[in-house]
Amino acid sequence: MYKTHRNNDPRICGAKTVVQNQSTVFVNNELWAVKGTFNNHGGGALINTTGSTVTVENKPVIVHGPDHAHPDALCPFDHHCDPMTASGSPNVFCY
Repeated sequence: MYKTHRNNDPRICGAKTVVQNQSTVFVNNELWAVKGTFNNHGGGALINTTGSTVTVENKPVIVHGPDHAHPDALCPFDHHCDPMTASGSPNVFCY
C-alpha cells in the first residue's frame, strides 16, 4: 500500500505540491494530488508511474510510491529534473 500524496506534501527537491486540477476529493483535509499536478517551484507536473487504476475527476491519482514528475522550472539543479513525491498521508493509503 502507498501513502496518498496531497496538496502541500513535499517533493524531493524541496518544493510542495500545489493541487489545482481537481477540487472534489480530500485526504486529511487536503486535496488528493492527481496526474498533472504542479509544484510551487513552477511546473513539475506529477506523472502516475505506480500504475494506478484509481481516478479522481477522470485523472489517475498520485501516491508516494514514489510517483515521478516532469522537470520543474529549476531543472537542471539538484532533484528538479524529476521532482517526485517525497511523502504522503500518514494514515490514508491506496491499493
